[in-house]
Amino acid sequence: MVIIIILILFFIFTFLLPINISKKNSIFFTILAIFIGYLPILVDATETHLHNPNWSSHARLHLAWLLSTNFIITTFAILLCWIKNLKIISLIILFSILGGYYFSIFTRHFYGGTINEPGGVEDTIMGVEAGIFFFTSLTFFWIINFLSVYFFEFRNKPKQT
Repeated sequence: MVIIIILILFFIFTFLLPINISKKNSIFFTILAIFIGYLPILVDATETHLHNPNWSSHARLHLAWLLSTNFIITTFAILLCWIKNLKIISLIILFSILGGYYFSIFTRHFYGGTINEPGGVEDTIMGVEAGIFFFTSLTFFWIINFLSVYFFEFRNKPKQT
């Protein structure tokens, strides 16, 4: 819950900055990317996941692969946003991480996956599993950032002839 409050404060602060909307969108995108792509590394590279002795070594390898891939994808999206000013593409790339999360949640019954480890910590926020609450909140902020970029930058971009 604290993370979501911090993200809301960053969102408000970013849009109150006395700079143009393009820079505001870039700053907000970067903050969002940190929460989507980098924060899960800190959460999952612990004894509850990556260093969990009850997990098979192969499962841990796959998690390390997922976390490193998300790190690389996030870094690439941030670079595209700031160096090439390709915010729509950066947002779509970042959404691949959110989409992958939702895909794994919606298809977990096909491969025997669970949201929480049996016998593990079951964190909830307002009655919703913490991971689902966190990623749903991030999706809401992703949509706000996407709409801001689309309506204030992308749509108003001069047509090239």
